Amino acid sequence: MPSGFKLRRIHRLTSGEDYSRVFNAPRRLQDKLITILYRPNDYGRPRIGFAIAKKKVPKSFFRNRIRRICKETFRYRRQHFPALDIIILARQAAARASKEDLFISFMAHWKKIEEK
Repeated sequence: MPSGFKLRRIHRLTSGEDYSRVFNAPRRLQDKLITILYRPNDYGRPRIGFAIAKKKVPKSFFRNRIRRICKETFRYRRQHFPALDIIILARQAAARASKEDLFISFMAHWKKIEEK
């Protein structure tokens, strides 16, 4: 994979303060599988974090699959995003969703974010 597509630390939310900032005043996108909370940041690049609850997606295999698909789609689209902090929340239906459905859901959300 070309180094430009790696998900480096500078593209991730790393502290509780980062998460709190988004949770306190978020803008929201959601569908039947995924909820995305986002807020502009001052870093000049998009950053992503995950808050996938065990209560919503009990099996770690499915939580990891959601994260993997999200990271993959985010890496390929992030150069088109404004400077945002983004948190991914999964809904219960995401645990039973196919890879294709998750991919389509994330790509639709990314398109909406790019348009804003």
